[in-house]
Amino acid sequence: MTYNPLTYWIERHKEWAGKSDAALRRAGGKTLHNGENDPTNARCAAIANHVIQELRAVNGTSLLDVGCATGRLSACVLKEHPVKRWTGVDLSGVALEAAQKRLRHHAHTIQTFTLNGSIQWPSFEPCDVSLCSDVLYHANTKDSHDFLIANTLERTAKTAMFVTWDTCMSATKGLGAHNSYYPFPAVVAGWELQSFDLPIYKTSVLHILRKTP
Repeated sequence: MTYNPLTYWIERHKEWAGKSDAALRRAGGKTLHNGENDPTNARCAAIANHVIQELRAVNGTSLLDVGCATGRLSACVLKEHPVKRWTGVDLSGVALEAAQKRLRHHAHTIQTFTLNGSIQWPSFEPCDVSLCSDVLYHANTKDSHDFLIANTLERTAKTAMFVTWDTCMSATKGLGAHNSYYPFPAVVAGWELQSFDLPIYKTSVLHILRKTP
């Protein structure tokens, strides 16, 4: 049987999504993901500003959010730069329900998908800009790490943006419990890479991949 890196994310769904859904229900649909508990919204705003700049630069009319959780980060983006189509992917069905509710006034078309045991990513038209924030640290194998990057790029027409933690944050915040940290690839064929620290968190790194002509 051929190994499918998506198997890791499916197993992650079985192990984690149920617990996450229960926690979200108890918290009234709120999640710590992307600063849900941050009253100043500072980190969320810092990431969103970069996404907004990129959408404007490429005249983007569609946005993909991989690991969208309850849509807090996307809502920050769409408030300033509305899009015609927003697509969210997450392991948690409860989170996706919250995202749909939160974004119902911000996009003409809203699509949400959960892996939910499937061995295939959902099919949809590539979006102009994609965002994958605070997801890659969950990958406990290099295959599952690189697989998520590749599948996000496959569904991106112009620009992909990844937000990662560095090794210091993984160690000090206990994120190392998610197993090994894998560095973001220095070269991605067909894409121009720009990486820099986010000013609000020195331990957060933004990787921007722009499709080369």
